[in-house]
Amino acid sequence: MLGILHQKGVLLDKEIFVLRDASIAGCVFRGAAAQAFGGADGQIVVVRPEALRFSEIGIPGVVKERRYTGAAALYLVDGDRGERFEVLAAPGAARVGDRVFVEATRVLTFAEERQ
Repeated sequence: MLGILHQKGVLLDKEIFVLRDASIAGCVFRGAAAQAFGGADGQIVVVRPEALRFSEIGIPGVVKERRYTGAAALYLVDGDRGERFEVLAAPGAARVGDRVFVEATRVLTFAEERQ
C-alpha cells in the first residue's frame, strides 16, 4: 500500500488530498479543472507541485502565497476559475499578487468511478 488518503480540503470541483507517503502527494482535479490540465471527460487528474511551472500560456491565476523551502519555493496560486494549487519553482519566479499562467509538465490520469 502506498499510503493512506486524507482529505485536506474541497474547492469547487477540485479536491486536495494529502497522503502519508509525501512522495505521491499532490492535487486531485475533477471536472472542468481536470480538463484544464489535459484530462478527458470522466477522468481524474493528479498533479504534483514540481510538475507545474510558470509559463507564457496555461491556466491563468494570481499568486496568493509564497513559502520558501530552501533552494525552491512553494507558490499558492488561485486560478481564475476557482482552481487552487501549489507550484514548486525558484524563489524569485513570482511574487505575491503577480498574475501568472501555469502549465503541467506531467500529470497522472485515472478514470473517475461512476456510482
